[in-house]
Amino acid sequence: MLTIGGRDPDDQVADFTFINDITLNPGQSYNYQGTLTLMKSGIYHFFCA
Repeated sequence: MLTIGGRDPDDQVADFTFINDITLNPGQSYNYQGTLTLMKSGIYHFFCA
């Protein structure tokens, strides 16, 4: 599974869409595109997950 994980201003989960059934070998890359609707104003934190 591949996604960009996130937390909203209240430290609640705010993840982008998931890509399932993916395997990357050393040296491979993948151009990920996901969507997320931000429902609150404020500072969000995102990370690879």
